[in-house]
Amino acid sequence: MEYSKSVGVQVTEDIDMKYVDRGNKAPPPDFLPEDFIADGGWHDLDLSAIVPAAGANHLVYIKARGNSSNPGPQPYFNFRQAGNTQDINTAEAWSEVAGKSRDTSTWVMMSVDRKIQYRTFAYVTEQTITVRGYWTD
Repeated sequence: MEYSKSVGVQVTEDIDMKYVDRGNKAPPPDFLPEDFIADGGWHDLDLSAIVPAAGANHLVYIKARGNSSNPGPQPYFNFRQAGNTQDINTAEAWSEVAGKSRDTSTWVMMSVDRKIQYRTFAYVTEQTITVRGYWTD
């Protein structure tokens, strides 16, 4: 039995999983600015056309790009597992300065129906998301 300090979980059995790296196969980007609702609320993002059913309820590795029109550091994306209701366990992507796009890569847990949730804002432009890879059974 092993204990992982980085994620704080106990591993009690071997798990047969594999990581699928989309690499050069990924048509960048998978989601464009018109695919997002920029109202500061949480919205579902359906990844079922990209991630097969064997990837459901696993981690997905995404690259987010955004650009803030506000000066100073600003979040341009937040992510969480679809169905979560708290803002505590989320991933964030931040813009450092206005008018300059920034890429952020992060892991997000997908729901059983292969969805994640995102939140973006009206001051954000050029939002895109590319699924870099995912875990499957």
